[in-house]
Order: sequence, then structure tokens, then C-alpha cells
Amino acid sequence: MFYGIWMVFAVAILFFTKLAYGETCETGTIVPLYLYPEIKNGVHNWQPLIDAYSNYSIPVWAIVNVHNGPGLQLDANYVHAINLLKANGIHTLGYVLTNYTRRAMSLAKQDVDNWKTFYEPEGIFFDEMSNVRDENNVNYYKELDSYAKGKRFNVTVGNPGTAIDLAYVDAVDTIMIYESSGKFPHFSEYCANANYPKKKWGIFPYNLQSIADIRESILAAKNCVGFIYVTDDFGDNPWDTLPAYLNELFSLLKI
Repeated sequence: MFYGIWMVFAVAILFFTKLAYGETCETGTIVPLYLYPEIKNGVHNWQPLIDAYSNYSIPVWAIVNVHNGPGLQLDANYVHAINLLKANGIHTLGYVLTNYTRRAMSLAKQDVDNWKTFYEPEGIFFDEMSNVRDENNVNYYKELDSYAKGKRFNVTVGNPGTAIDLAYVDAVDTIMIYESSGKFPHFSEYCANANYPKKKWGIFPYNLQSIADIRESILAAKNCVGFIYVTDDFGDNPWDTLPAYLNELFSLLKI
């Protein structure tokens, strides 16, 4: 009897996590949150993301990156910040570098383990994902996806940052198919595979200084893409601040 109740509870958790991931809203966002969590002038520097979510309540998944991954030891500031996001309804993804399959599988799996041990985000983000049609490469990500799911991470996201061979479609849950500076992608770049569920695809262009100039492009992208993020940040790390127009972006994704 206890086992049966536990199974129902586990299925319910998975069901509602899937709803949060993209079933309840047309378009959500995946935010690379690569800024060290700290208090500045009495305000937590991750607070603008929490405020924008509070205002518009779209599905938000924040990618957390301690040190090109979870690092080798726990950082209490990240523990607090991740728990702050969770308490306010924002989901988290732990960053894992794959270097286009050149990184040893054992090291990538160790990062998955460390995310679980130190911080317990809800999903894993595999950066520098290969997009080359190669069976070994595809199997590399399928194995990592299976490993992460076995550790009870509910969501996996891969980031080639460009168009990808369809052999990878089932390797992870969502694929980021555009990461580039100064230009919002053309319709043909993100709607080429519109026959797949929208939550399969995500884009995050950066160094876009005016959201007014790309408003119509964002609304058009929502027809084919399940996760959209845009920022005015640029440079070597264009993800170390949140955009001044974050609330406006969320309002467009909410429409």
C-alpha cells in the first residue's frame, strides 16, 4: 500500500514538473544566470529576475553556473540563491560543459553528481553541445541525458547555439538553436522544424540594446520556439547581468 502511494506521489511530481516546463504557457524563457549571487545596495542581484517572474508568471528556467559547472565544493551563497529562486517559483538548471563531446564522459557525469550533491537544481544544462551528424556524438548526449534522469533531474537542455541535425532531437528535452550577438535570428533559422513541439527549441540572442526594435520578431518567434531569452549584455560573458528591459521581455512572452 505504501509503495503504491509513493508511486502516485512520484508520478504527480513528474507531471507537474512537466507542466511547469512548458505545457501551461505558450512561451517561457531559459535565462543564463552567470552572475555571482550577492547583495548590492541592500538588494540581491538575482532579485530582478524574481520580480519579473512575479509580475508575469511565465515558465522561467535559470541556468546556474558556479565555476564552469558546480565546482568541487559547496558555495553557501549559491545554495541560498538557488533556494531563493525555487521559493519564488523559478526553476533551475545546473551548468555542465561538454566541449562538443571532447570532454570526458566521466567528468561530465561527475558534474551532474556534484550538482545533485551540492545544489539540487531541477534540471541540467549541457553547454557546447555538438551539432555534427555523428552517431557517437548523438549517443554521448543520450547517455548524459539518461544519466541525469537517473539522478532524478527532470529536465535536460542542450546548447549547440546553432542549427542542429535532427538526429539529436531525442537526445535532450530542449535544444538551444541560436546564441549569437547583435542580431535576432531570421524566421527561417528557428522555424525550420516547426513540426516539433515548440518546447523542443530555444533561442537566446544577446547584445540587443533595444527591445522595441525586436518586438515583432519576438512575437513571431513564439509561433515556433518554446523558450526565448534576449539581453542587452555583451562581451566575453554576455550573461553576467540581467537586461534593463527584462519586464518588457516577459510581458511579450506572456501575450
